[in-house]
Amino acid sequence: MPVSATAKRRSERRTEHLVMELLTAQGWDTRKPPKGNIYQQHEYKDDQDLFELLSKASKSTGKHAGLPEAIVVDTEHHQPLAVVEAKASRSDLAKAVAEACSYADALAQGTFRPLAIGIAGTESDDFDIETHKWNGAKWVPITYEGRPINWIPNEADLKRVGNPTGPVEIRPTIPPAEVL
Repeated sequence: MPVSATAKRRSERRTEHLVMELLTAQGWDTRKPPKGNIYQQHEYKDDQDLFELLSKASKSTGKHAGLPEAIVVDTEHHQPLAVVEAKASRSDLAKAVAEACSYADALAQGTFRPLAIGIAGTESDDFDIETHKWNGAKWVPITYEGRPINWIPNEADLKRVGNPTGPVEIRPTIPPAEVL
C-alpha cells in the first residue's frame, strides 16, 4: 500500500518521545522533580519560581505563557540546568533553538542561567540537536573541537559548561556502563 501524503506528516509528539530517550541515554532521571530531573511541558507549573518566570515567556509572539518540552533540573540545588524545545521537522532546528533560548532568557530573569537545547526530527536516526549557552553577550553553541555538539550533555558536562564562567568547549564523557 503506498504511503499517502497524510502518512508523511510528522508529529511533534514523536520528537517529545525522542527527547526522553536521549535524556535517558545520557543518564538523566526523567521522573518529575524532586525524585527526578525532568519537568515535561505543563509539569513545571507545580514549581512556583519556574511558573512565575515562564508565565511571561512565549515562543516568539509574546502572547502566551511559555511551554517548553522539557526543563532539566538540578534537584540538589533546585535550579534549572537546561530548557529543551522540540520540533517535528529537521528543517525547524533553528526555530527550536530560538524558542529554547527565549525560554532560557525568561528563566535567567531570576537567578538562573540554563542552557538552551533545540531538537528537531522524529526518529532516532533522523534528527538534529543544538545546545547553546549565554556567553554574557549572546547565545553561542556548545562545541567539541570547535564544532557545535549534536547531543544532550550528561549531568556532569551540563553543570560544567552551564556554569556562566564555564567553558563553551566540551569533551564528551563515556556513558555509564548500564547505558552501554
